[in-house]
Amino acid sequence: MASPSPGITFSAAVRPATRMRTPAPPPVVEHVTEVEKKEGETFVTQRVSNRLSQMTQRPITHFATRHTLQSTLLLQKKKEMQSVQSQLEKKRLDFARRMEECREKQEELKAKQKQIRDRVTKFEKFLKENDAKRQRANAKAQAERKLREQKEQELYTLTQTLHTEQTKHNHTLHLIQKYQIYESYLQSVVDLLPPDYLDIPEPHINDILMRHKTLLETSQDLSKTVSDSTDEMERVQTILVELVKEKNDLILVYNSTLGTLQKRLDRLKQECAYLEQRLEERDNTGKERMRMLSETKLAINNIYDRVGLRPHQQTQHHHHDGVPPPQGTTHISPQQPQQELINVDNSAKALAERLHAIQDRVLDLQRKYIAQRAEQFLTQDRVEKAKRQAALAAESTSFKT
Repeated sequence: MASPSPGITFSAAVRPATRMRTPAPPPVVEHVTEVEKKEGETFVTQRVSNRLSQMTQRPITHFATRHTLQSTLLLQKKKEMQSVQSQLEKKRLDFARRMEECREKQEELKAKQKQIRDRVTKFEKFLKENDAKRQRANAKAQAERKLREQKEQELYTLTQTLHTEQTKHNHTLHLIQKYQIYESYLQSVVDLLPPDYLDIPEPHINDILMRHKTLLETSQDLSKTVSDSTDEMERVQTILVELVKEKNDLILVYNSTLGTLQKRLDRLKQECAYLEQRLEERDNTGKERMRMLSETKLAINNIYDRVGLRPHQQTQHHHHDGVPPPQGTTHISPQQPQQELINVDNSAKALAERLHAIQDRVLDLQRKYIAQRAEQFLTQDRVEKAKRQAALAAESTSFKT
């Protein structure tokens, strides 16, 4: 076997173990920290407290010692490995034997479990049969108990019925004895009745009783009819009272609503009167404004004519185009509102042009007037200067003389 490469060593010796449950792990190869090689030192493959042993031998002795130590360690490891391998084989055989015993015990356990299940199945079947028998017996006993109770109830009912019938029989016998006198009396009455009293040739007591029964039923029917009529009348009277009350309440509500509506009507009339007054005032104001506007337009046209900017005919033409006629001849056609708006716009433009023309004319006249006044002032100044010069000349002449 080749020796291990430098820088790699086997782990520390494994302690022998006589009882191992698992196979020994393979030798672990660990990296060892590289140590700087110096002359006169030897690298040892065993670790002792993580220190490196230093040996001061010659190179030839160091190599021989190292080879011998590694061979010894290798043989020791092989021996330990063989021992561990033999122990492992023994453990494997022991484990296989134990596993076989476990399988046999498992088979026995399965067989016992099967037997137990079979017994449980049979016992459950037996229990089910017993439960079914017990349930049938209970049902039969309950049915017989119910039948006995029913028969006892029937016996009690029949006993009560018998007692009631006996009581009725005794009561009937008592009534027969009691009413025997009345029967005799009725028979005597029948014997004394006229032949055609009941429209029967030979009347009997039963006929009289039937007649009495009929009359009694008729009386009861009439009493019931009277009672029903009284109840119906009371019901109708109650409905009438409620209806009268409801209608009175409704009349009060309607009167209140009528009063509210009357107040609203009065308020609306006042508002309408106020609005009519405002409308009349607005119409009067509009008429006054239209009159003032017409007068203003006429004044503008007159001023425009007087300043001499156009002939009289042109003035009349613009008057018909831009200024509305007098109030008595004004007529606006409702079919041409757009044309009226256009005419009003044209009239406003014409008035604006005339005002601008009048303004320009007034400014021109002011300028002319100012120029004339300035010229008059200059002429007067020249005349005064000439007079002063003449006076000075006359004075100088008289002074010389």
